[in-house]
Amino acid sequence: MANFLEQASVQNQNRFKSSWFIIPLAIILIGSIIFVFQNFVKNNGQVQGEKVANVAPQVKTMVLGVDGNGQANIATVGTVKADSKVEVVAMVNGTARGVYFKTGDTVTAKQVLISLYDSTLLANLNNAQTNAGNMQLSYDSNQRTLDENIRQAELGIRRAQESVGSVAIGLQTAEDNLANARNLQEKNKEDIKNNAVISYHNYLNAVSSALDQVNYLLGEDKDSGQLPGISSTLGVTNLQTVTDAKNKYTLTRAVYLAQDKAGVNTDDVLAGVKAVAQLLSQTKDLIDSTIAVLNHTIANSNFPDSALMAQRSLFSNLRSTVINAQVAAQATLNSLQNVDLVNKQQLDALQNAVNIARSQLTLAQTGYDTAVAALASARKGKEQALISAKAALDNARGQLNIIQTQAADLSVEAPIAGVVTQKSVELGGEVRAGQKLAEISQNDAVKIIVGISSEDIYKIKLGQPAAINDNLAGAVTRIDPAADAMTKKVTVEITYDNKDKKLIAETFVDVKMPVQSQSAGPLAGSFFVPLQAVSITPNETFVFIVKDGKAAKIPVELGITEGEKIEVTSGLRNGDEVITEGNKELEEGQNVQTQN
Repeated sequence: MANFLEQASVQNQNRFKSSWFIIPLAIILIGSIIFVFQNFVKNNGQVQGEKVANVAPQVKTMVLGVDGNGQANIATVGTVKADSKVEVVAMVNGTARGVYFKTGDTVTAKQVLISLYDSTLLANLNNAQTNAGNMQLSYDSNQRTLDENIRQAELGIRRAQESVGSVAIGLQTAEDNLANARNLQEKNKEDIKNNAVISYHNYLNAVSSALDQVNYLLGEDKDSGQLPGISSTLGVTNLQTVTDAKNKYTLTRAVYLAQDKAGVNTDDVLAGVKAVAQLLSQTKDLIDSTIAVLNHTIANSNFPDSALMAQRSLFSNLRSTVINAQVAAQATLNSLQNVDLVNKQQLDALQNAVNIARSQLTLAQTGYDTAVAALASARKGKEQALISAKAALDNARGQLNIIQTQAADLSVEAPIAGVVTQKSVELGGEVRAGQKLAEISQNDAVKIIVGISSEDIYKIKLGQPAAINDNLAGAVTRIDPAADAMTKKVTVEITYDNKDKKLIAETFVDVKMPVQSQSAGPLAGSFFVPLQAVSITPNETFVFIVKDGKAAKIPVELGITEGEKIEVTSGLRNGDEVITEGNKELEEGQNVQTQN
């Protein structure tokens, strides 16, 4: 009948937990609707403009983390299991020369209870120890010598392997470097030529721009026009500078037009860059002459001093631009002239590295083969030398192990800690192997066996605390890996230190185990609070806490439900005083009075 009721209770709990979130959500929503309705009625009954006295409402609260607040429990009934009894049995024959206990004594595990004596056994032990020691010394001496030979041979192989591996990597790297360099050189050479062609046209453009500026100032090309207002004062203090500048302009422009007409491609770019570098030098000389003209030019009403200064600044900047182009053109020329020489030097060095690496790999492989042969010889020599010594040593050790085991059994120890409840040996008495000498019982620790449903088993963990009859503290020490085939429950053992003898074997006790949360909030963990403490609106989920005597709204996130409690996974901290009753009509910042 009890089993039937218990199974029915479990089924009801399972049905409840299968809808763990729907029921509390419905309760919270109904409470929220009532709250809104009450506010509506209260506001409609209030006269417009009338002020209601600010009376602090009374509320009930719980402080999280104090006396288990914020924690859910799994409650069940367990059975107290009886204490264990172990017999102390003699393993060898002998005479009891020492009996160190009496009935009722408390003993510890491995505590010596009885000393037996057998002269023949002890003599055999001494002889076996001496013989085994001598065999061990002989074997160890041979072993050390032979092992050192093998160790040196193995070390030689490792060094040879490392050498072969290192040299092989070096050879592969050298070959890769050579192949990569050849590919890159061809590409780089082509890139250098292509870039040089582009640069060539840029240099010509720089010359063209400079010629246009000079012509605009000097007015040599009548079709292009001249800078307004400057013709009457241009080089007026030294007209020879104007003549020189115009002659240089005509010459430079002729060279430019011929070079521009000729054009270049990647095949003749070297000659083209040489020519444009010379042309840039002529252009720079032309700009210097033009600057000299400006230095002998004076301002007048048609060409004010500000315009003159602007032209001098313009040609100073133009001179810098042409000089920069000269430097770049020379760098391009040097790159074209040296590319083949640099490439050959690089390839020669890389090919030499490949040849050296190949020679080193041959030498390293020969060294490795020699080391392998030396190791095989050392191992074969060790195997032959140790066969007879190992056989003699194993025989001596076997005899010693047998006698040592028998001699160790002359000292009879307590197999467990407990109380001696029976004594069957006296001092001086003869003892035979297999004879019962004493009985030890354990009374200080008991096990409470409980069955936990599959829905709840994941909520507990090994080592967690368990409350027994509400006032005794135990710990979960075993959780079976599978459920019982009949009851469909998982057996859990709870260990209790029963030194105070408060629990009696084969009796039933109430057990509560705290639920281990399956989630953790970003603040200080999760807590279980009463369902009525949580408010849910279409826009938010929150609880009220008491802070400095006032209600403070705290947004929260919810987890699982346990009975009439729901898990808050985020938003609360240890020490928060959560309002559990009287929270439905509260407002943020409202004064409250606690009545806990």
